[in-house]
Amino acid sequence: IYIVLYFAITMFGFLNPVMMLVTLGLSIVVGAIPFMLFLARVKHAGMVALFTIVLGILLLVIGFPPLSIGILVALAVVVEFVLAATGYRSRWAGVLSYTIFSVWNTAPLLPLFYDRQGYFSPPSMSQMGPEYTARLDAFLSPGVLLGFDIAAVLLGLIGGVIALRLLRKSFARAGLACPLCRVGSGLRPPRLTRYQARYQSSSSRSPGEPPIRGQALSTLSSPASR
Repeated sequence: IYIVLYFAITMFGFLNPVMMLVTLGLSIVVGAIPFMLFLARVKHAGMVALFTIVLGILLLVIGFPPLSIGILVALAVVVEFVLAATGYRSRWAGVLSYTIFSVWNTAPLLPLFYDRQGYFSPPSMSQMGPEYTARLDAFLSPGVLLGFDIAAVLLGLIGGVIALRLLRKSFARAGLACPLCRVGSGLRPPRLTRYQARYQSSSSRSPGEPPIRGQALSTLSSPASR
């Protein structure tokens, strides 16, 4: 869904140079919804990297520069570390992960900083006509590119927050708990010792309820009962 939405929105960027950046920014915000839904289903390492490999191969076949594919893979590795460090269940880690991942949208424009002639030389760009190419070259100045780089980060953050709220409402309407909408950091609570677990179990019983078999003696002998 993320890939389909990306190409469905950015295809209108060929109307004029301004629409090129507008559609890229819009794809960042809209793409947050399927990406955050995908993160809600991620439970172990490697799933984001696998998705990135599929996306990278598709972009490479279409004609994206290899540098942008390398940056995409590097960002996916960072996202994997962020998700793993927070137990794959932190809402703010999900937003941060998408913000980091969305930076890849700036990678295809990086050749404009060091090889502008090579950027406009491919046949796909020549098919747009010399007038469009000249207008695009004049519009994509270094200042505009830097502004878009900053905007991509902000749009990724905004899109992640919006997607998180939409997910929370969707899961709530379905009567389900959103696994990515927890307030905490996503870290697992520390494991209780055997005596702590038995004491917690015995203290949670209602008055007059007989203790579970095998727990009476251990509960009385535990330090917490003394």
